[in-house]
Amino acid sequence: MDLNLYLRVIWRFRVLVVLGVLLAVALAGLTMFKVSSKGLHYRQHETWASQAVLLITQSGFPQGRSVYPSAVTKDGVVQPSTSFADPSHFADLAAFYAKLAGSDAVIQLMEQQSHPAGVIGAAPVTIGSGSKTSPLPLLAITGEAAHPRAARKTAAAGAKAFITYLTRQQNAAGIPPKQRVLVQVMNQPSQASLVQGRKKTIPIVVFLTVLIATLGLAFILENLRPRVRAIETTALERPPESGLTTSQSA
Repeated sequence: MDLNLYLRVIWRFRVLVVLGVLLAVALAGLTMFKVSSKGLHYRQHETWASQAVLLITQSGFPQGRSVYPSAVTKDGVVQPSTSFADPSHFADLAAFYAKLAGSDAVIQLMEQQSHPAGVIGAAPVTIGSGSKTSPLPLLAITGEAAHPRAARKTAAAGAKAFITYLTRQQNAAGIPPKQRVLVQVMNQPSQASLVQGRKKTIPIVVFLTVLIATLGLAFILENLRPRVRAIETTALERPPESGLTTSQSA
């Protein structure tokens, strides 16, 4: 690689190179921003996420009891009370409620109540990893939006809409209050975190493509119109001097 040759060509066609760099910067900028009457705006949006956690339980908070109360039958037999469900039942409900929270009915209700600027997702909360994963009676509602505040509002709106939808279904089914599953907000929407930033791949590719094309054009012009350079003749290549030397003339 002849670095001096490259530098000479770039310097000779410096106006072309400067214009090419400016064009590369402009085109790369247009791939990232769009111009409107309100100024410059990013073409791509960031994705922020916030999460609210819901507790799935029942009236009487069975998770706070060490033993369930007993009941005495007419025959005098002591049996466990049937007023409390198996705690593992609520963990199983979390997986079903995760699907229910993402249903069209809940999303439509959320849009009617709050008009959020993002989308929601739901997933059951587990503890552990690998084969030792255990489900918990917890449901995570995640809100995703282009801004942190919108992500938190979306998560709160999703949690509210799901609880409202569940309550309406329980009322329509005529389920007694003591037999209902309760869904309570355990953790309010968290501080939003950046999930996906703006991609810079396309601007970089556009910039490098235009820059390489500019340098290639400069070298093409150099080959078409090469600059004439003076070539120094070495002493060995000089022709012999004509005439006699001083000794021969004597």
